[in-house]
Amino acid sequence: MVAIMRKEFWSILLFLLSVKLYGQVSFYAETNTKEVKANEPVLFTIMLELNGNEYRQESLIRLPDLSKFEVLSDGSSRNIFLDPDKNIMVDQIVYQILIVPKKIGKLKIGSALVTVNGKIYKTEPFEVSVTGREALSNNKISDDIQLKLQVKSHSVYQHQGAVVELKAYAKNIDYFQRIHDIKLPKDGDNRFYLISGRSDDIEPLEGNILLSQVLGVYVMFPEKSGQVELPKISAKVAGTGKDEIIYSNSKNSIRVKPLPKEAPVGFKNAVGQFEIASDNVVKEVKKGVPFYFTVRLKGVGNLDRLQFPALVSNKDYRVYPPKITKNIAVTQYGMKGSLVAKYLVVPNVLGDIKLELEPLVYFDPKKESYHTLELNEVNLLVASDSLDKSKTNTLDKVIDNTNYVLETVQLPKIKNETFKSSENTKWYLLGGLLLLSSFLGGFLLSKRLKKNGNATDVKSDLKVQHYRIIDFEDDYRVLRESLEYKNYPMFFDTFDKMKIKVQHYFNTNSINIQSVIEEKKGYFIAEEYRQLVSNIEIEKYAPVKDEEQLNELYYKIINLHNKMMV
Repeated sequence: MVAIMRKEFWSILLFLLSVKLYGQVSFYAETNTKEVKANEPVLFTIMLELNGNEYRQESLIRLPDLSKFEVLSDGSSRNIFLDPDKNIMVDQIVYQILIVPKKIGKLKIGSALVTVNGKIYKTEPFEVSVTGREALSNNKISDDIQLKLQVKSHSVYQHQGAVVELKAYAKNIDYFQRIHDIKLPKDGDNRFYLISGRSDDIEPLEGNILLSQVLGVYVMFPEKSGQVELPKISAKVAGTGKDEIIYSNSKNSIRVKPLPKEAPVGFKNAVGQFEIASDNVVKEVKKGVPFYFTVRLKGVGNLDRLQFPALVSNKDYRVYPPKITKNIAVTQYGMKGSLVAKYLVVPNVLGDIKLELEPLVYFDPKKESYHTLELNEVNLLVASDSLDKSKTNTLDKVIDNTNYVLETVQLPKIKNETFKSSENTKWYLLGGLLLLSSFLGGFLLSKRLKKNGNATDVKSDLKVQHYRIIDFEDDYRVLRESLEYKNYPMFFDTFDKMKIKVQHYFNTNSINIQSVIEEKKGYFIAEEYRQLVSNIEIEKYAPVKDEEQLNELYYKIINLHNKMMV
């Protein structure tokens, strides 16, 4: 018995060691159960874990064949952290799919594939055993389930939140569990925002013959006045073979009142109750060095849809589109919370500059009146980021030194006198020749130094001019538009072009760029650039793109490139 336990102990120990040594890339798939009843959903999970910065995901996760299942919904998450025990970075990607078997029997789920550092990894295939009866007929489900939208706010102003409730009606209580993938409007005038999800309560109606359940309570912000009809809502029913049940609620509508016509200048679309403030800014900034100007807007209303006030354009500085962080909760009164806008500002001139934010004009539906919020101007002092280098060539130095000598050394005064002897005449003549030869030699020497110095200065000036022709403004604009339209391939292609521009800027190649940046700009900027490139590579091959992370990287790109080009 002891021998068996020892054998098991060494087997477990060898297994753990093998995991520690070779388990730098973990890739597996599983379901929450291997035995399931017909029409019962199954959670299928795929997990990829990379241990160490040297591993790079080079392809999206390729899913196995799931044609024997109906996909209800899917989602993914990503977690990057430092393992304190091993002191290495760990990158975890989890992808989950909710599926329902279409048939009974043993159904096989094949291998998922992914490429890491040029090597293809795959998960082990397995089977799921499905027992029970086949799916119910389509006609019975379609006859016994219907969806309805009910209006809770019958009269609102333009851009004011209107509450609607989505309900399902059925004769069989089991049918409610089959409803999934509810399709709601996501853009335009009829976009819905979720207040609360599916209710656990099922209410009997018509003498317990018909049942109802609330599937969701939403708020919408109509933009046009008049009678607004509620849109069509669709949903899927699991395991029936019928993809969608569509219900058109043409009878229910919302009366949208127009906003008063005496709107002040500057009103856009803000409706609700709001407050605005700005964070303190360092009173002294440097020319060409970017800094953040932060504005906070809080309140309740159409926070997620209003147009945030912009910084007033000025030739004294450049300003980039703000990064807006949202902390919003959807309520029956609208969106409640705050928006934080961080404007990236780059001073163009020295001296005093003023930052001025456009006023925010909003309509208060409770008081039925317009209000204007204004921030005080922010005065800043812009200092030079370096010493005055305008007088660094050889000729300027010679002129400065000559002026210094003339100001500090008292030269002898020459008077007009009659020479008393030929001996004095010889000495004066000799002194004049020496003085003339000294000036001539000094002039030739300064001319030679000026030639050498000018060669260096011209080379340096050409280099500066070469630097200045590298402009990233168009690249910043393309990056911003790529994020707005979710064109992620364009985002990553644009950054690749920017990397080539950086190499041209420092007159080097992709292999030596890191060491050259460290030599020219210092270790910290070089390390910041390395981390930026690494993070963008991670996002490039992620199966699901993180909008918040990409938006954060966008502002890091602007900030870092401005620092490198100073």
